[in-house]
Amino acid sequence: MQNIFSNSSLISKTGLISSASHPFQGKEVALYFAAAWCPMCANFTPHLKEFYNNNARNVEIVLISSDLSKESAEAHFLRDNGDWLSVAYGDDILDVLKARFKIWSGREASKFGHHRRSGIPSLVLITESGDELAYLNAERDGKEIFKQWENLPQENKWTC
Repeated sequence: MQNIFSNSSLISKTGLISSASHPFQGKEVALYFAAAWCPMCANFTPHLKEFYNNNARNVEIVLISSDLSKESAEAHFLRDNGDWLSVAYGDDILDVLKARFKIWSGREASKFGHHRRSGIPSLVLITESGDELAYLNAERDGKEIFKQWENLPQENKWTC
């Protein structure tokens, strides 16, 4: 079975990873919509890092950046984010995921419009095929989303 990232470029803190080596098997996968310039993201990311560090055996996070340049996206990922993955800047799946889940920054309204579910930061737990399992509005609820996440059913693990 192909997963939603099979044709995408994902990076880890050590560099590009191939679709064959995605560390998703048996984990819950969350998309993290964020940007370096976003003050709410800067406040939330340390809480996400702590949650991830306590749950890394069961959780994988993929950053969906709203940074404004390749340089800022890469610096943001390496400097501010945890030891999770990021979609490479410029990969087509970034826009696909923002449009699918209706989550983008206000700065991206000229590209995506004004009819969004929320801004950043936000998380969406997904299936292997990219279907939504849960939406966690960190922009509104901050670190309270972790209580919501911990109370979700556990059958949403990837098998790839």
